[in-house]
Amino acid sequence: DHNKKYIAGIKFNGEINDALADDIIEKLEYARDDKNALGILLEVNSPGGSVVPSQEIYDKVIEVTHKKPVVSYVREVAASGAYYSISPSSQIIANRGSMIGSIGVIMQGFDATELVKFFKVNSFTIKTGALKDTGSPLRPMTKEDKNYLQSMINATHDQFVADVKRARSSMTKDGF
Repeated sequence: DHNKKYIAGIKFNGEINDALADDIIEKLEYARDDKNALGILLEVNSPGGSVVPSQEIYDKVIEVTHKKPVVSYVREVAASGAYYSISPSSQIIANRGSMIGSIGVIMQGFDATELVKFFKVNSFTIKTGALKDTGSPLRPMTKEDKNYLQSMINATHDQFVADVKRARSSMTKDGF
């Protein structure tokens, strides 16, 4: 029956990257536009992932909730970017053993200068700005590099916290 009403189910599993975000966004848009879909159940099991794809899902969930309800069910884990992504859901339901949260941002790299010396490899860098090669494994990190990267991480974290706070502020205490 082409007029049968239903709840659209979307699985949100795995580490968030461009491909997963594109898939979830496409399914959210399809369910949003399907007149027979009364709402959306987003089944989540994700440790998080990249910032921008997480923000893209977040933005799409906000958009879709203006047209129909999106309920997120956390099966096992919705950490970091996954929690961020689903925070604007109409409601979040979690299994009592689920792990939710971990609002944090991380950046990692390595210093390969000793390895480069060991193999007697010479490197060179041509750059246009003092911090353009920040994070390069071919030189030790300076205090300026660390301060610059820390300010970027802090700004991303502040944005993450502000967005989650804004998305969940309209909910009652029972809505978490």
